[in-house]
Amino acid sequence: YHPGVDPIAVSRAVKENLSAGRVKSGASTITMQLARMMKQHNSRSLFNKLKEVRLALRLEFWYSKSEILKWYTSLAPMGGNVVGLEAACWRYYDKRPNQLSWAEAATLAVLPNAPSLIHVNKNRNRLEQKRNRLLHQLYNEEIIDSLDLEASLMEPLPERLYNLPNQAPHLLQFLKQQGGSNSNNTIAIESGIQRSVADQLNQLYLEWSQNEVYNAGVLILDTKTGAVLSYHGNIPTTEKESAVDMIQARRSSGSILKPFLYAHMINEGLITPSELVWDIPTYIAGFNPNNYNKTYSGATPADEALQRSLNVPAVRMLQSYGIEKFLHRLRGHGLKTLSFDGDHYGLSLILGGGEVSLWDIAHAYRNIGAALLSNNETKDKGDIALSKAAIYQTLEALKGLSRPDEEGNWQLMDSRAPLAWKTGTSYGHRDAWAVGVSPEVTIATWVGNADGEGRDGIIGTSTAGRLLFNVAGLLNLEGTWFDPPYEEMTYLRKCHHTGWLASPNCPIVDTTYWPIVSERAQVCLHHQTHFVTADGNYRVDGDCELSEAITTKSYLSLPPLVSHYYKRSHPDWEVTPPVHDACKSSSSKSSMELVYPLSGDVIYLPSDLNEERQSIVARAAHHDSKTTIYWYLNDLYLGSTKDFHSMAIMPSVGIHKISIVDDKGLIISSSITINGDFNP
Repeated sequence: YHPGVDPIAVSRAVKENLSAGRVKSGASTITMQLARMMKQHNSRSLFNKLKEVRLALRLEFWYSKSEILKWYTSLAPMGGNVVGLEAACWRYYDKRPNQLSWAEAATLAVLPNAPSLIHVNKNRNRLEQKRNRLLHQLYNEEIIDSLDLEASLMEPLPERLYNLPNQAPHLLQFLKQQGGSNSNNTIAIESGIQRSVADQLNQLYLEWSQNEVYNAGVLILDTKTGAVLSYHGNIPTTEKESAVDMIQARRSSGSILKPFLYAHMINEGLITPSELVWDIPTYIAGFNPNNYNKTYSGATPADEALQRSLNVPAVRMLQSYGIEKFLHRLRGHGLKTLSFDGDHYGLSLILGGGEVSLWDIAHAYRNIGAALLSNNETKDKGDIALSKAAIYQTLEALKGLSRPDEEGNWQLMDSRAPLAWKTGTSYGHRDAWAVGVSPEVTIATWVGNADGEGRDGIIGTSTAGRLLFNVAGLLNLEGTWFDPPYEEMTYLRKCHHTGWLASPNCPIVDTTYWPIVSERAQVCLHHQTHFVTADGNYRVDGDCELSEAITTKSYLSLPPLVSHYYKRSHPDWEVTPPVHDACKSSSSKSSMELVYPLSGDVIYLPSDLNEERQSIVARAAHHDSKTTIYWYLNDLYLGSTKDFHSMAIMPSVGIHKISIVDDKGLIISSSITINGDFNP
């Protein structure tokens, strides 16, 4: 009941100390002891004592006894270098304070009075006597009964010291950095999940380390609330760079940003979810992107291109959307590490040209998932600038991605627990990413080497993806999925083959539920209806003089270069038949195309080590694979090609004309400028 200072105790202590001629007893209250610990006074001078009295009075005036006692127990000395009740519980009993027995609680309660008593082999009898005396007092005040007293008196004192818990060292380091030396940030992670993930990382480490892959990170968030459920900045048992927190480290993003470009282009009506996008050899200002498998499909649905993580369609889409605009969108998703302008990153941004952290990536994916949940259950979604319909279509596409086929815990994951997921692999196999989103959790994983050393085994699907599904298999997900945002969607008629809005020429039309904004999308222009002979072998027109019967039929017509690759992966594709010889229709330039270089290109040709100027490789495409193309440079004949139309050309510095002629006389020319060595 004292106000911070106990005058009766002070009087008694003064009398006893004067009689003894020395300091025999003190008069500090719990509040005064807290004041001393807060001021960190080592000497017991009168001046310091007066300062403690002043602070104790202020504490009692502003705060309750319970609050003061709570602060005291967090700072009280508990023997050796152990400070605070929480640390003492783990150090002596390996448990939380709320799990203590009466005997254990009584043991810790008497320690601050004489903290030097506690030791495995020191003064154990004195400590036990103090504990038992407190237990009897609890019994006398009817706080415990006789059975509790008897059982508590029989409990032994702690026999050994336990190691303090160290389940999330990188998270503690991150929180301290966020709040400074006096950080009081709190994140309540799930200890059971944290331990299970640690076991999984340690298990996979035994395998990865054989291939000299030593580091990984795992972050699990609650999709609804954004709460951190598990945080592993590195593999617990790794011997290499174990102190590096890979969740906060900046690493090349690989393909992990592609879903955001897909979502924003759908959101703005620039593409439909399944429209054909070109997957062909591409040259943009000297940048020549390649797919991971070094092949081209000609054209592929946009959602399938996302699932397969094709690089070429992604680069072409980014060029269409705009680099600066996309950077602005990514920063709205919280990717704050992308701090340079568009010229710095270029089109390689979508392939890993920028650095991001696993922390930011996990929250960016979590935010788009949270946006699909009811507003009163979500928070901190960020400035994502995306409609629910666009997000839903994106997650639906990612949900269809085939899972890794390696053996692992993911196979135990209930097939009714869907997960939208995306992987990424950086250049040189230095970083492997995988992120999965469901209405319940968002899981983000990274695998690689902290020092940046690349290894062939560092691949998004087989390492980070495998880790992702192994972790998901530990969580017992309920299997729910996001509800379609019907208020932002409508039924539309789409062309079955091209994915654009259906035109009258589309032979097969599907009715699908798409974002309302898709009403502004392009109508299919690639299906054309032609007059053909009855057997379908020839195309005819109004100038034909034929007595045989003709009919009409719709064909999918693609640009020459696109069709060149498209028919390789679609052997059942029925191409537009050739014009009948009896027809007078002239050839169209659309049947042949000069792919590279394009007219107006400025090309820099460096010299090799022998100071000899390098050549360029010109490429062309033709609808008819059997056609021969003849190549000319400034009207000088270079040679001919068939099937694969590529020609090495070594022009001098200056302006040149490249011409190609097919065997029917069709001519296409391109004017280019050749410059000398490029010195950036």
